Amino acid sequence: QVTDEYRNMKIASELDQIARETYEGPEVFENCIVGLQVICRRLEEEKAIGMAMVLEKALKLYQ
Repeated sequence: QVTDEYRNMKIASELDQIARETYEGPEVFENCIVGLQVICRRLEEEKAIGMAMVLEKALKLYQ
């Protein structure tokens, strides 16, 4: 459902206007595939792996 807050937001550009006119709400995207990239600073790969593990666990709980 499109909220009043979304409807009342300032339009940023012509492209934004087109996107708003065609947006039908989150229901259209239900069960869509989503890609997610976890990134980190140099030499902090362990943090990225840890965050990916947290996300994986959370997504398994959601299913």
